Amino acid sequence: MPLKKAGSVYILVVEDDKSVREFLADQLTDQGYKIMTADNGAEAVECVQNSKFHVVISGFRMPGMDGIQTLEAIKKIDPEVPIILSSGHGNAEVAAEAMKKGAYHFLQKPFRMNELFRLIEKALEKSEQKGLEALLEAAMDRLKEHFHADEGSLMLTDKAKRLYIACGRGLSEETVYSTTLKLGERVAGLAAQESREYLINGGLEKYPEFRGIEKKPRIRSSIVIPVHCEGKLLGVLNLNRTKSPDDFTHKDLRGVSHFVSQIAPAIQSAKRDEDLEAARREQIIRQFSSTPTQNQPR
Repeated sequence: MPLKKAGSVYILVVEDDKSVREFLADQLTDQGYKIMTADNGAEAVECVQNSKFHVVISGFRMPGMDGIQTLEAIKKIDPEVPIILSSGHGNAEVAAEAMKKGAYHFLQKPFRMNELFRLIEKALEKSEQKGLEALLEAAMDRLKEHFHADEGSLMLTDKAKRLYIACGRGLSEETVYSTTLKLGERVAGLAAQESREYLINGGLEKYPEFRGIEKKPRIRSSIVIPVHCEGKLLGVLNLNRTKSPDDFTHKDLRGVSHFVSQIAPAIQSAKRDEDLEAARREQIIRQFSSTPTQNQPR
């Protein structure tokens, strides 16, 4: 185990077939994992309510709650736990639904134990990585507090090179979810296009470069900084003061710029991990799309 020692990892095995359940439990115990078993979805949910697990391995076709229903119920209790579903009747539709609902992987039975062992290790590695959302939220909270901003946002670029708000503070939900900008559009898009930092005090009308951009009188002072790593544009940081009587200073600009340069590599790494995870999920679905349906035992 690269990150956790196997003996400290608790795995829940959910399987209605007793022989399969006991076989998996024995094999995983031999690897040093701590194992608890459940023979149906309802029992599995009760286990998760009472104990913390690092991974859940569940069959799909079970009496009562099926694998998808069990997955959904467990995710409501512990959204972060990786869940590996397995079935002998898997197809692209089932795999796609499972991945959409948050499954870490969907295994076609029969599978090799070495394959399951590798999946468990990868799931544990992923669970220990700080996700992009958590990283951006922590960064925005720190920036807002340290530089006394009333609101702000971290915008990232999508595949079409448009900017969208990945994390906002002090903004309405409508603003967060509906705002997308092209490069060169508004102040953030201009900062991204020109690779230029801006300190704006007293309104946009004081700055010729912002001629034609819609003014927002409620914003008294702003810092806008493009986020780069290894020469690649990742996004734009915006900090605003709408209530504070004091303007941002050049010292604030330097401080925010330094913070952005420090956090940019972590953002790039987390963004790359999310892209790889999305590609992995798509590959799983394609794999089931190209696999002929087989009448296999559960």
